[in-house]
Parts: sequence; C-alpha cells; structure tokens
Amino acid sequence: MKNMILSLLAVLTIQSTIAMAGNFQQVTPYGKTGWYNTGNTLTHNFDQPTYVERMLISAEGNRNFAKAYVYADGDLVSVLGVPGQDPDYPVIVRKSVSAIVIKFEGQIRIIDFRMYVSADQDSSDDFTDQSGLNTPAELGQAVLNVVSSLQETVSYTNFNHFILPLRKSAIVLAAKGRGRPLLSSNTQAQARVMIAQIKHAESFLMGHLAYSDAYTNRIQTLMFVKEKLEAIYEIN
Repeated sequence: MKNMILSLLAVLTIQSTIAMAGNFQQVTPYGKTGWYNTGNTLTHNFDQPTYVERMLISAEGNRNFAKAYVYADGDLVSVLGVPGQDPDYPVIVRKSVSAIVIKFEGQIRIIDFRMYVSADQDSSDDFTDQSGLNTPAELGQAVLNVVSSLQETVSYTNFNHFILPLRKSAIVLAAKGRGRPLLSSNTQAQARVMIAQIKHAESFLMGHLAYSDAYTNRIQTLMFVKEKLEAIYEIN
C-alpha cells in the first residue's frame, strides 16, 4: 500500500510539473548576446509587469574568473560564477517583474538568454477588440501596439527582417493619418506601404500561430489592419 501511494504521488507530481510547464512560454530577447565587461549592464524591460518563472543563461568567460549579478526589479536573484562546470546557468525568479538587470564583474560572453514567462499574461492592449480601428492613425497605432508585444518573442534576425519594417511603416502611417485628410494621396501611399509590409511578414507570422492564443490575436489584428486599409482605399 505504501509503495502504491508513493507511486501515485510520483505520477501526480510529474503531471503537475508538465501542467506547470505548459503554462509558460519561452521568450528570447533580441540583441542581448555578446561580450560584457566590468561595469557593463544588460537590461530587459517588460512592457508591463510579467510573471517570470525562470531564466536560462548560457555564458562563457576567459581564463579569469568573473561574476554576473542578476536582479529582478532590484532584488538580487542569482550570482553567476563564470566560467563554471556547465555553461548553462538556470536562474529561478518566480515572481512578476518589470525589469531584469544583469551587472557584470569581469569579462563574460552571453551566448544565449532565455526567459520562461506566463503564457496567460494579461495584456493592457485588447487585441480582440477591433471596433475602434477605423482611421489610418488608429490602424497605424494598432500595428505599433502589436509590434511592441511581439518584439521580445522573436530572434534578432527575424525582428530586423519582419517586425522592424512593420514598426517603421506604422509610425509614418499613424503620423500621416493624424496630420492629413483620410483620402490624401500621401496617406494612401503610406497605406500601400503598410499593406506591403504586413504581407511581407505574413508567412513568418502564420508559422507561429501555435505559439499562444495571445500571439494568434495579434496576428489577427495585423490581418484586420491590412483588410481595413484595402477597403478604405479600394486596394485589391
């Protein structure tokens, strides 16, 4: 009986662990890898307080021992000794934070930096409500909101190739939409650029539909913006 109870508890523990893992999504901030020296700081700011379960930092150093101090909203959560026996350093956070900061003492190269955050994180932007998106200015701002939420979930290369062009086009569209008439030729021309950039990113974004429901909602918003602009300016 005792062995049966222990076996049942083990199964429940495994199931619980799997369920917990399923509630988190991996986020790889772009532009954070490379060499850091004494006095350098690596900072990642979230758009809103975000629950971070843990981080996995891959790092290497030179012959001299170095340290990296990891802070979550100012609280020291880990000290990494580099080089160590294993280049992968797990860091447990388990709280909602607005910023992650790493301060360096010595020379350390960050090879990889991943965070596992709540997949159920609420967003201050409701990407399912598109009723207020009617003008080029509103549509451009909607794209900027989507870009802001997507930029921390893609690699540096994909950000530069797909997401950054969306941001640039959306900034110009929002500005022209506010400063010029709806049917201005300049606004219409920028709407065409915005549509082209969404189409350019479409295949990449569609390949990530399974990432999370929140990710899907953001892609739906981009598709809505494209369709709305095509309808306003009768673009086929």
